[in-house]
Amino acid sequence: MVKRTRVLKNDRLSRIPDGILSQILSSLDTKHAVQTCILSKRWKYLWTSLPSLNFYSTSFKKLSSFNRFVQHVLTLRDHSVRLTNFNFSRRGSMNWRLFNKVINFTQSHNVENLYFHFEDIGDCGFPNYLYSSYSLKKLQISFGYSQSLRKPLYFEELTILNLKVVSFIKPDLFSSCPKLVELTIVNCSFDLDTLTICAPQLARLNISYCSGRENGCKIALLAPKLTLFTLDACHPLMLSKNDLPLVDTQIINLHVYLPRTPDVREKKLTLDLISMLHCLHKARSVILSFDTIESIYDCDDLLNNSPDAEIVMDFPRCQYCFFVNELDEFANKRNSRHTHAVG
Repeated sequence: MVKRTRVLKNDRLSRIPDGILSQILSSLDTKHAVQTCILSKRWKYLWTSLPSLNFYSTSFKKLSSFNRFVQHVLTLRDHSVRLTNFNFSRRGSMNWRLFNKVINFTQSHNVENLYFHFEDIGDCGFPNYLYSSYSLKKLQISFGYSQSLRKPLYFEELTILNLKVVSFIKPDLFSSCPKLVELTIVNCSFDLDTLTICAPQLARLNISYCSGRENGCKIALLAPKLTLFTLDACHPLMLSKNDLPLVDTQIINLHVYLPRTPDVREKKLTLDLISMLHCLHKARSVILSFDTIESIYDCDDLLNNSPDAEIVMDFPRCQYCFFVNELDEFANKRNSRHTHAVG
């Protein structure tokens, strides 16, 4: 009876089409996917035709073993099979030979969805392939140490871009990404006077834990289709009023960080916050953290003297205003034209 049950189970597994098995294996760490080659003759070369590859150095005790494994897989893979997704994460200082192998492989296979994490890219530098591509639709790239974007990005098909630990030193990086819909910028620095985000199809923008120069960085946001704008744990952005067509923006989510010291810099940042809210006052829904609200009301003299203060408290198109802290969330539906924060 036990033997018959095992046979039935094997029969069920053997009836699964190779295409479905490939999709299942593609969701695994490629190290584990390759290990299935010992199951049977059918599984021996199944891993060579996966549409997705996922390499994580944390799965290996030694980086040298990880390097050999990646090169082994890239060499033996069936190159006639389309590669859609490529995920690569490596700790430690990057190996130059492996770096070139990975970059050339993904470029030659016209990968559509690419995720790179380099803890230490060393002397390899930011590859040209990550500045321009005709195939990439989704790009996520992060570094352990900040890397500078030294020239504009050219991605004709890119719809999603996620940048982490990157330094912006050029004013206009995104205008040659005509299909960009979602842009996420995390732990980045704005080392310039004005950053232009020009993206005609951009719908979602998330800027988190970013910093700028001592005197701030102005953001010229040209995104007529923006529906969600999130600013989390950052100093206020100096948005360009003339270049901000946010009249149709659905949701503004703000958690602004200000230093809690009564000095000139704090007052300047508070004024920047008031000015930023002035630029965003036509949003239909606004989410403000309590820290953001406190930052405004802690400076009564600035509220009284700022020409933008009155309009900050008047969101003419706003239907909902949420005031959020880490534990509680509550909403007040607006019954009149004005939105009031109740202490």
